[in-house]
Amino acid sequence: MITACAAASLAFSAAAADRNVALKRLGNHYIASGQADGLSMAIIANGKVRFLNFGTTSQATAQPPTRHSVYEIGSVTKVFTSLLLAQAIVEGRVGLNDDIRQHLPGHYPNLEQQGVPVRLVHLAETTSGLPDNIPDLAPLLQQAGPDRAPFLIADRWKEYSTADLLSELRSVTLANTPGSVTRHSNVAAVVLAAILERTYGEPYEKLVARYIEVPFGMKAGSGNARAAKRVPGQNANRLTMPKIEGRYILPAGGLRYSSADLARFVQAQLNRQTAAVRLSQQGTGGGQPATLGFNWHIAPGTNGGRVLRASGSTFGSSSYVEVRPDEGCGLVLLTNRSGAESALYILAAAALQHGICSRLGPRQPTAPRASKADSTGAIR
Repeated sequence: MITACAAASLAFSAAAADRNVALKRLGNHYIASGQADGLSMAIIANGKVRFLNFGTTSQATAQPPTRHSVYEIGSVTKVFTSLLLAQAIVEGRVGLNDDIRQHLPGHYPNLEQQGVPVRLVHLAETTSGLPDNIPDLAPLLQQAGPDRAPFLIADRWKEYSTADLLSELRSVTLANTPGSVTRHSNVAAVVLAAILERTYGEPYEKLVARYIEVPFGMKAGSGNARAAKRVPGQNANRLTMPKIEGRYILPAGGLRYSSADLARFVQAQLNRQTAAVRLSQQGTGGGQPATLGFNWHIAPGTNGGRVLRASGSTFGSSSYVEVRPDEGCGLVLLTNRSGAESALYILAAAALQHGICSRLGPRQPTAPRASKADSTGAIR
């Protein structure tokens, strides 16, 4: 005789098996439809993590990706940079509404419009009015075209520095009054990182390690220690693209992680592990149902909860992270094809329809919108 408890357990096992089959079908279809060579997925729910990997790491090999395969995460990096801002706010080193000129060397009268200065909050919610890229990458794209330009841009970033940026920043004209228009900006993230480096007197990489990677149990998202595990990236024409190596662009889109790393990041978000994490999830949009804050896109979830989303793309990779802190659930998608943010959002929505936020095991207590593409297809 099967007890009620045993029957419930069997029903749960059957439902979990159905979900697993459905997720594998989704991943296999994504690869079979030619949207990428490789796809790594991490599903985090109720304190448990499930990893699924599909396809191969490149056209030249049959080796499948694993949870330890390392991908460039593009503009998801900006969430990390903004989390460091939240940490500096928690420590009382800066204020969210500080005029950024308080924290920059030199004189920048141009960084205000109609009497409204660019504030730290504007850097973290993409409303600064700063240009997308400095140096301007459009001439390189016009000169070389979409297949060759990434190599020229990558080389330009290698030779460019934050000091170069601060010099050029004095001649910038803001596109709009700060705080009024949402606009993708790699420059905003680089300026924010420059301010944090001056505030702490330490390089960006060390700040990421101290406040994010080490406490969350992640491996380093920069440097060459995991070079052998990096997955080669491709553009839409399936041409192998250059890696993002320049230190200048690192805070805007140069971090690289595995699905295992980002699963730990999502777990820290679900557990609201630090005061900085808790602050970064609040958003900065004055309580609006759908808002931006600390580079998260924040939207209403189920039963009054919230959904935090971030996506990114480099020359040869795309990434998507979704966190549902009020449901104890999150999702990571990484692929080695550029410009796939919308496709990954659709894939995430399909996975959610199959109940990935349902219980994967005993519940543990816990204390899409894709980014807009820039004009060059470089990092977004």
